[in-house]
Amino acid sequence: MTPTRPAGSVVRRLQLGFFVSAALLAGLVATVIEWSLLDTLEQEDRLLIDGVAAELAAQRALGQLEAHAHSLQVVPLDWQVLGQDGQVRMHSQGFAQLGPLPWPTPEQGPVECDQGDRVWLLRTVTLAKSRERLQIALDRTVEMQLMWRHRMVVLLTVVVGAAAALWIGRALARAGLRPLQRIAEAAAEIGPGQASMRLDSSEFPTELQEVVGRLNAALERLHQSAVALDTVASDIAHELRTPLNLLRLRLENLGLQHPLPADLAGGLGAALEDIDAMAQVLEHLLFLARIEHGHGEARPVAVEPTAELRKVEQFFAAAAEEAGVVLQVAGAEVAILADPALLQRALHNLVANALRYAPLGTTVLLSVHREGDTAVLAVDDSGPGLPQAVIDRLGERFVRSEPSRERATGGSGLGLAIAARVAEVHQGRLAARLGPGGHVELRLPVAGPQPGW
Repeated sequence: MTPTRPAGSVVRRLQLGFFVSAALLAGLVATVIEWSLLDTLEQEDRLLIDGVAAELAAQRALGQLEAHAHSLQVVPLDWQVLGQDGQVRMHSQGFAQLGPLPWPTPEQGPVECDQGDRVWLLRTVTLAKSRERLQIALDRTVEMQLMWRHRMVVLLTVVVGAAAALWIGRALARAGLRPLQRIAEAAAEIGPGQASMRLDSSEFPTELQEVVGRLNAALERLHQSAVALDTVASDIAHELRTPLNLLRLRLENLGLQHPLPADLAGGLGAALEDIDAMAQVLEHLLFLARIEHGHGEARPVAVEPTAELRKVEQFFAAAAEEAGVVLQVAGAEVAILADPALLQRALHNLVANALRYAPLGTTVLLSVHREGDTAVLAVDDSGPGLPQAVIDRLGERFVRSEPSRERATGGSGLGLAIAARVAEVHQGRLAARLGPGGHVELRLPVAGPQPGW
């Protein structure tokens, strides 16, 4: 299969197109002006030389034409009169300096003669009565020099204009593509927690409204698919929770009613632990379903994050001691508006993950500090930390730092998803840092009126 070549930059294409169009248009305009100016000057010079010829002929007929007379016009024009024998009868003062010229016949009319350094418009007229010939030479050198200068100015103007068109074309192309950039930025903001987000087509140009409409339609289809999957997961969790509870109850009763050998008792205990783990997963799925469908909205009150972290420390004190890990709280004076129950749930999941991976004899630090209008509640441990693959999908369900699916090592993969949803409900977000060393934080707005609360 032939590899597809890159399409290239749209900005450069538009820029080049604008440049070429502007250069062609400027060149065409300059050419038309040049041709029009040359044609006008030539027509005027032909009219001038014909008028002078008629005047000189009239003066010659009346015997008023003086030899060696200056030109009658304020133009570089000279003349001479030849008899029928070809001899010069009289001429203007400067005619002798003209040198030999290729004079046209009277029938040819005015003819231009370019001798390199000078340009002439020549005219030969036959005088009616005497049959003498009147030869007139109009020097157009100054006009041609002016036209050459005009041509250079026009060329320079076209070059400068084309360069300006290149810059203007780039600016216009970037401005024209800015709505597409806005669409890309808005689409990039749509994450797992904003599946229902839509773009307002009225904010975009008419040409892009169809694109925005189709993008919104695609997002709606994805959202409906996600809602359907969540609904199925919620229904399954509801359907499985009761059978699991009954199964656990029956196994417990079996162990109480009939003494079991040690190996069977151990197997029964492991089975009960597995049932508890399954029940926890189902409970997590139900919680996510409730919070994502608007049934777990936050009821915010003024909360001191340091006090909440100390509650978490007390709750996990026994688990930390069993794991050989020290829990430590470092707080700062900052207040947030949060639902205490939801906040505790998010923190519990973060601390449980930290205890799972923290090495023996290390410290898990629970801290809070302020960054501008944001309160940062962080959980740090000395474990391997989160890999980049997990950070890129932070907040998604069933994403684990361990490829193993074993409960003892990999967890359920729902703890970070729950923490992310809780943060979003509080107008905040979940963030993490690349390992080594685990660092996960809840970034929540400081106390103050929040949108939608």
